[in-house]
Amino acid sequence: RDKENNKSKLSRGLKSVWQEFASDAVLELSDMLEAGREVASQVNKFHENIERSIDDTSVSSDCKGDVEAAIALCWREKQSSGWAHPAWREVYVYSQLCHAAICITGVSDGTTAPTAAMLSLDMALVMGAPISAVQPFLSVVEPYVRQAQGGRVDSRPDEDKQSCGRLLPAKLPGTEAGLSEACAISRICAGDITPKQFRKLHWKAEAPVIVTGAMKHWAAMTKWQDLDWWTSNFGHRNVPLEVGLSGEPGWEERVATVEEFVERYLRPSNMNAGGTVAYLAQHTLLDQIEALQADVEAPPFCDACSPEGVTMVNVWMGTSGTKTPLHFDSYDNFLCQVAGYKYIRLYAQRETPRLYVDRSAGGSSTRSQHNISQVDVGNPDTSAYPLFAEAQYTEAVLGP
Repeated sequence: RDKENNKSKLSRGLKSVWQEFASDAVLELSDMLEAGREVASQVNKFHENIERSIDDTSVSSDCKGDVEAAIALCWREKQSSGWAHPAWREVYVYSQLCHAAICITGVSDGTTAPTAAMLSLDMALVMGAPISAVQPFLSVVEPYVRQAQGGRVDSRPDEDKQSCGRLLPAKLPGTEAGLSEACAISRICAGDITPKQFRKLHWKAEAPVIVTGAMKHWAAMTKWQDLDWWTSNFGHRNVPLEVGLSGEPGWEERVATVEEFVERYLRPSNMNAGGTVAYLAQHTLLDQIEALQADVEAPPFCDACSPEGVTMVNVWMGTSGTKTPLHFDSYDNFLCQVAGYKYIRLYAQRETPRLYVDRSAGGSSTRSQHNISQVDVGNPDTSAYPLFAEAQYTEAVLGP
């Protein structure tokens, strides 16, 4: 009886959220027709049935099939030619929200329904849905998902967590052998430089610097070190991963739950047990999981460097062995190392002629931006790229 009451309450909540969303949804039929009559036809099939399917499982089966067909159609379009028209993204998001509602209240069995619903909501966010559109659905569905999966609370002492790879090391394993003092990036304590001085001496002068102690008050500095904290609070959420080494056979992009990311990839890596390289790379995780925003804050130097302040926050999280090719960004960055350690190497703009930027046509969407070097910095082919050996650089290992 309690389960029936919970499901009835959930259905009412979802129906209310859906009605409000549908009335505000930016889904003009003319736009969908421009994007493709097939996708417009799919949306028309389930649009009228979605509210009834939330209440009536006999309607859900047909509606679920129509929704999944629309999702598959949008995904094929993205894989083949990208979403040139914004209607494709809107239809994809719209369909995933429908799918989440149907999974919880319709034909899916009690074991997989919460997982399927959460995946649909996260996929909508990962593929660019505004959090304002998805948050009402999350507020209804996520408590149900947590209840169905049971609470995950780990009260083991830090010593035990350290021994089984669930707590990131507070000190850099090994040494920083191989780093040259002559090439070291300069460091300064956060208390010894004002935002105005930072703007003049570093931002305008294009002189990189490591500012120490600027994040010591962040809650993330303690919370995010603990892998159990991630699984206990967000193990049910889904994130995009790059698995394997970029450019090598076997590399793929896939979606995994945070729990799988931790248990299958991060924890074995943390225990030096080898395993597969996996990387959550340049993802707007703080937009996807809003609760994380309270754990960080913008460095005070940001406002001094740009009137817009911080315009985007990305998160990188990965195993040992993750590598990013030598590249340049089209915007300025503050790289904040919250947990673990990262080796970085920087080349000034004047070194560009020696870095062999890949200007070839075609290829991946990443390389088509012409901002990536052809040189493997860790193992350079000096016969193919002879000038690279002359390029001057600075380097450092960043830690929390």
